[in-house]
Amino acid sequence: MTLSDLSHGATVTSRRRDRVLTHGRGCLHALTAPGPGPWRTWLEVNGLDEATLALLSEHNLQYYLFYRLQEVGLPGGLPQEQVARLLSAYVYSVASAEKRLIEHARVLRVLRQAGIVPVVFKGAALASTAYPDPACRPMDDLDLWVLPEELVRASATLQAAGYAAPAGTERSPAWLASQRGEVQLFAPPPDRYLVELHASPFAGEWLCRATAIDEAGIRSRVVPIAIAGERCLTLAPEDALIQLATHFAINHQFAFIWLRALLDIVLLARSSPLDWEAVTEHARSWRVATVIATVLELANDLFGLEEAGRAQAKLAPGSIRRRLLKLFVSPEAIVFRRDLRAYPLRRVVQLLLVDRPQDGARLIWRGLWPEDEWLAERYGQSGQRSRREYLSSMLRARP
Repeated sequence: MTLSDLSHGATVTSRRRDRVLTHGRGCLHALTAPGPGPWRTWLEVNGLDEATLALLSEHNLQYYLFYRLQEVGLPGGLPQEQVARLLSAYVYSVASAEKRLIEHARVLRVLRQAGIVPVVFKGAALASTAYPDPACRPMDDLDLWVLPEELVRASATLQAAGYAAPAGTERSPAWLASQRGEVQLFAPPPDRYLVELHASPFAGEWLCRATAIDEAGIRSRVVPIAIAGERCLTLAPEDALIQLATHFAINHQFAFIWLRALLDIVLLARSSPLDWEAVTEHARSWRVATVIATVLELANDLFGLEEAGRAQAKLAPGSIRRRLLKLFVSPEAIVFRRDLRAYPLRRVVQLLLVDRPQDGARLIWRGLWPEDEWLAERYGQSGQRSRREYLSSMLRARP
């Protein structure tokens, strides 16, 4: 029985769901605790049952799990079938990570030779910094932030190197910059590896219309790193944490990556000294306080990120809004992979996450009546026909 079965109540009692949630929470706390001691103790007392292994695997955490098991010497009490499955998955991930690192190095080298040093963020940056081994953090793409004036040149440079944009995805550079959009480029077959050139690490209409992200400040704090021997940049840890949290809450609507999104945040927070006061200050001034508080509360509950407690308390919304958010976003919803993206109610969650009422009003207005420029880029033309098509897609919950 999978977590999806449990989530939808397929002939299973609530007691079993509670047991999976409680046991899973304890495992996640120990799995991500600093040092091997808490993890070894938890394994000695609880072992690793099939339900917990299923939980971690369905959330794509089996690679990190196997790495941590190796750290404590693969306890003898583990069934050999479990060990074999985890080993097979990890070996595959090691080979895949090596292949991806070679591709990352190639992309970064091509851009560097064109005079472009991008800011690497999300998966590729985390795999090389926050995780103990790149194989622990599989990924499907490479996310690069380039300056607006570099976007066209970076795209042309990679296309000259063999990458290709999917047909029908062309957008004007001015529109991409205004919407904080991205250019998608795929490596030649058979690999089809995806590179995304971002005009901003904070993409999407919600963030454009409801927040005040200080991109100049973020740029001033980027730090140098090397990925597969190639020089590049990445976000400062505090900015990276806010980016990961908003990406999970807004772009993925607390779905699709579930526990792995929270693991990213927990390992980032513990991989380098983090200034929680700066996180609090930025979240408030950028008007993403409610988003960050909600995600940090989940990370603390499910992974024991207690060091985020003060920041979470300072950023938390009022009690009524917090209770309303919990109807949709809760530890149980994350563990059992509830997906709000398929339901119109996700728009209620988006409104509950805004920091100011006027930002919510702007979202509602522009959600119903987007700008002519937006319609022209989205549908190839503006006017009443495009508005009718847009409103129809809104009613189908697929804008």
